[in-house]
Order: sequence, then structure tokens, then C-alpha cells
Amino acid sequence: MTKKADVKKPVQNKTVKKAQPTKPITTSKKFTLDKPNNKPATKSVVEVNKKTKNQQATLGSSEPQLVSKPTFATKPSPVSYPRLAKRRGIEGTVLVEVLIGKDGKQLKQKLAKSSGASVLDKAALKAIKLWRFSPHIIDGKAIAHRVQIPVRFKLD
Repeated sequence: MTKKADVKKPVQNKTVKKAQPTKPITTSKKFTLDKPNNKPATKSVVEVNKKTKNQQATLGSSEPQLVSKPTFATKPSPVSYPRLAKRRGIEGTVLVEVLIGKDGKQLKQKLAKSSGASVLDKAALKAIKLWRFSPHIIDGKAIAHRVQIPVRFKLD
């Protein structure tokens, strides 16, 4: 038996060049700023800026502005305590949110927080639907708004 001689093939050294990251082409542009006006802002400009921010807050928001204290066109009627709740000794506080249009009319009523008893919740919603509100006026303009009204049912 004869052994074949191992013939080694010559190894070629290949050098791989790494791709250089290309630099983005930028064109230099010179920006010149106008000289600042050294006059202080007048009061009227500041007031206008505040008004536009307030208007943007009320106009740009998806929900009408929340008003903490509602204004009524007529005195609201008292909410009657449901007989069933009285007999069973049920007490609680209902929080109702009312959406009021520009004209002062109620657009929507919703239960913001339940008392835990549906009979009390329904009584509060039913009574508040009959109430008449006044429009909310900001800067001489009537706006749509919303109010949250707590209705407390407490037995004596």
C-alpha cells in the first residue's frame, strides 16, 4: 500500500475591506437672525396671549370645560327620596355630570359616580333632567360646559 502524499493547496489571503459608512451630504446654509427688539412686551400682548391660551383650552379640547359651580336659570327643584330606598334604609351620594350647551340647555346627563343603589341613581338623574341652567359666559361669549352635581340621600 502506498500512501498518497497530502497535497496542500495554496491558501489565498483575501482581505475584505469593510465598507466605510458614507457621510450624509450636507449643504451649509447660513441663517441670519433679525436683531431682537429690546422693547419689553406690553401688557396688552401678554393679555392677548393669555386669552388665546384660554380659548385654545376651551375650543381645542374634545370635552367642554368643567365648571365648578353651576348657574341656574330657575331655582332647581329638590330631589325626592325614593320610597323604596326610605323603607329599606338605603343612603348614599350620587355624582351626576351634566353637559350644558351654549344656550344653557342640557345636552346630556351621565352618572359620574354611583351611590351603590340604582334606585337612588335613577332618582337623582330624573330630578336633574328637569333643572334649567344658564349659559356659561367667558370673555362675553357663551360656551358649552359641564358641571358635576353631587346629590346626597341621607335619612334623618
